[in-house]
Amino acid sequence: MSMNFEELQKSWKSQPVGEPLNIAQLKRDVKTRFEKHQRKLLLTNIGISLSFVCVFITFGWVYISYHEGHTIFFGASIAAMSILMLVLLWVMWSGIAYKKDALDIASIKYLDYQIEKLQWQRTVIVKYKPAYMVILWVCLMCYMWDVTMGASLWYRVGGPLITTTYILIIWVWTKRTKQKKMLKHIDELVTDLEALKASFANKEITE
Repeated sequence: MSMNFEELQKSWKSQPVGEPLNIAQLKRDVKTRFEKHQRKLLLTNIGISLSFVCVFITFGWVYISYHEGHTIFFGASIAAMSILMLVLLWVMWSGIAYKKDALDIASIKYLDYQIEKLQWQRTVIVKYKPAYMVILWVCLMCYMWDVTMGASLWYRVGGPLITTTYILIIWVWTKRTKQKKMLKHIDELVTDLEALKASFANKEITE
């Protein structure tokens, strides 16, 4: 259960004089949740990375097989989508906390590191992924503009329209379900880590 700093402070004030605050339990709880969150993020990143490898191979095959007779939009859109996915992978993997809690890492310094990683993950969800979707859409429109040259008006208009509708549906569904849940989880972890950090700064922990 999430515990913010105000609740932690009230709990401390309500205890009898001389009874130490059980910060150790909060530390164990937050550590367990943070590690579980990191494992889930790691598996997600591995899955996305493997799927992107398949996409890169497909892009290479499509370009080598069909680049002749196409305009600059064909090759440029494929190259742009490849670069875009590589950037997204770098951004996502940057959110993984590689450092582990050790005796040579000060408690507050390590908590700052965890909070920084969580805030980066939040930024990825709120800013980078929407930007990725917009740029990806532009690349797809350029690609489809090239490959449908000479086709009927239905294909030239219908193809981009169907693709745009599909992307919008996926984006709205993700934003209202998975993204909302993930942001709430990250915010709760940050709140608890901030509370733990504040307790470390004001009271020596006895475990």
